[in-house]
Amino acid sequence: MKSSVTLVVLSLTFSIAAADWQEAGVQSGALTMCAQLPYEFSAEQKTSFTQLSDALYFASEKHPERKQAFLDGTMSFLSSLERSEKAVFNDGESAVMATLTEEKCLNYAATAEVLLSSPETQ
Repeated sequence: MKSSVTLVVLSLTFSIAAADWQEAGVQSGALTMCAQLPYEFSAEQKTSFTQLSDALYFASEKHPERKQAFLDGTMSFLSSLERSEKAVFNDGESAVMATLTEEKCLNYAATAEVLLSSPETQ
């Protein structure tokens, strides 16, 4: 009985961790895009977005299960943009800007900083 309880706890822990890293993949994709959008961000902010995106990627590389969840999240982010472009706008630039507002970019950056400072990222 004890071993099955341990297995359930380990499975649950893995699922939670995978979900966090899938979200990190979404954040990384968004931050990469935010650094390239024509918003009123300073050069330092845009550099920070890119650095945070890179840091999330490299943190995901430390464990195979993190990496796969991260890649799944990144692909999820990119595929959602593609669908938005086709469904709502004629040009891709407008769709990206509508999806990623300045406020969302700043929120993604703040969330990435929190994740990167957490003990699990180490």
